[in-house]
Amino acid sequence: MDAQKTLRHVAELARLGPYDPQREHALSQQFQEILTLFKDLATVPKPEASCGKAALTPQTPLRQDDVQVFPQKEKIVNGFPRREGNLLKVPKVIE
Repeated sequence: MDAQKTLRHVAELARLGPYDPQREHALSQQFQEILTLFKDLATVPKPEASCGKAALTPQTPLRQDDVQVFPQKEKIVNGFPRREGNLLKVPKVIE
């Protein structure tokens, strides 16, 4: 893919709006600056310990999960404002 097609593709993925040839030069310069920053980032020395490794090491031991029967299930279900059969209906949050 040539540079102009790549630029248009990235602009489309970033949802920058319809293609505007007047903005293409400025967008191209900004894109080149971003690529340069990524190249510079690749030259930064990496620490001995990986940052991701610490996140995967649990600090608190995990407990065993026990299945427990909730004795007041019917009380909660019966108090729910909207039901459809065995389903509980909730208000729509995302339009």
